[in-house]
Amino acid sequence: MVQIYSMISDIHGDTSYIKAHNTVMNHLKDKFSIKEINSILAGDLVEEEHILGISKQEQYSNLKKEFKEFKGDFYAVRGNHDDNELLEEIIYNDSTSKVKNIEFQNVKINGKNHYGVRHYSMDINKLKKPENSINNYDEIDEHINELNESEKNIDVIVTHEGIDDFSYNGNQNEFLKEYIVKNNKSMICGHVHSNKFKINEKNSTWIRTNGTSDNKSLYFRVNEGKKERIYELANSDLRKWASEIDPEGTYTKSNPSKQMNSKEYLSPHIEKYPELYNDFIIKNHPEFVEKLISSQQVTPQIIDEQNRIMKEFDNYIINHNKDNTSKNDNKENTPEDEN
Repeated sequence: MVQIYSMISDIHGDTSYIKAHNTVMNHLKDKFSIKEINSILAGDLVEEEHILGISKQEQYSNLKKEFKEFKGDFYAVRGNHDDNELLEEIIYNDSTSKVKNIEFQNVKINGKNHYGVRHYSMDINKLKKPENSINNYDEIDEHINELNESEKNIDVIVTHEGIDDFSYNGNQNEFLKEYIVKNNKSMICGHVHSNKFKINEKNSTWIRTNGTSDNKSLYFRVNEGKKERIYELANSDLRKWASEIDPEGTYTKSNPSKQMNSKEYLSPHIEKYPELYNDFIIKNHPEFVEKLISSQQVTPQIIDEQNRIMKEFDNYIINHNKDNTSKNDNKENTPEDEN
């Protein structure tokens, strides 16, 4: 008996990707008489309205139409871009959507027990305070502490953010890390928008799947009895395969997200100097920090201001590195004290 499930994350409103995914998965099920196909959704079903140009409500509604065409079920956790109320109302509470909420639940999927953890990181470079977030961080910690104390019958943790080098700048839940590492659990995550795969010493697998860009990939777990294999498929090949199965379908990416220049421009510096960036922006732009904390959403005006601050930070890093180099040179040229 063969079972397959896919692992995808960070769809960000791209309905063409789900359509391509469904076309390929449904084709495999029918062609090879596969008993069970399913999919893991590791968060961020939608994108911010000011980036995509479509409201989150419309994005969820459009995605639901595609979810319904799948001949299996989706098992999901929410990401930092998901809207709690809209996700519940449009997706989770509609049984026809075929999307099941597995947050803080132990659910058997294709013979393995999966436990879902919703997103737990703070917003925008950790500057947004947890108490102002829509997330209840105490509740998340409480659930994960319960795992550490009693729940051992879990094979795979599904979470939007990963842990260790699978996370972004080490922005991780320490309780979750303790549980996964101590009990040698497998993990599926997303959030970072880059692929990563690792098999640990005791054969637990850590998989980071990601967005819908053609240069990224998704993963498949194929079970046949006790045999298990993990396959990686480029998103470009997924769309091409779907087009070959159904030439009448539209599988090119629709409404591509606009990339923030600030993120592309400065991401190497922020990743290398996250604490320095936090200190810099808090010290030099406290009014901007307050604006971030009090804002209900990230507006185009905030993005423009952040672009300006990030360019300022870029110059700061250049001068900072020059100063350090100069100090080291002077130190090397200073004669040592004979005493």
